[in-house]
Amino acid sequence: MLDLNDLRWLAGWLEGEGCFSLHKQIHAGKLYQYPRIVAGSTDKDVLQRVAQLLGVKVLGPYLGLTKRPPRKKPFYECSVTGTGATEWMMTLYTLMGQRRKARIREVLAVWREGH
Repeated sequence: MLDLNDLRWLAGWLEGEGCFSLHKQIHAGKLYQYPRIVAGSTDKDVLQRVAQLLGVKVLGPYLGLTKRPPRKKPFYECSVTGTGATEWMMTLYTLMGQRRKARIREVLAVWREGH
């Protein structure tokens, strides 16, 4: 179980570096959209903490083939999708700034329409 300090740290980190989005997937010709939280960093130790708190694994390292200009440092990423992301968004909501709150509301509204 997370303590309040960890929850606040995670919210602050995601406020600045996280992404609250919809993961889009087509299955049998139908578009499905799932809530998703993505975190990425060149600081592996920080991302390991984010991943541990979210209960997911760190992926990477990725090198500079996907960005222009190319990355000079290895990049790490973790994400939580679907029900887990929905639960995290609702848990973190009150700790987020106005822009992130608006995005979380938008993502959850689209998700609810599909359910």
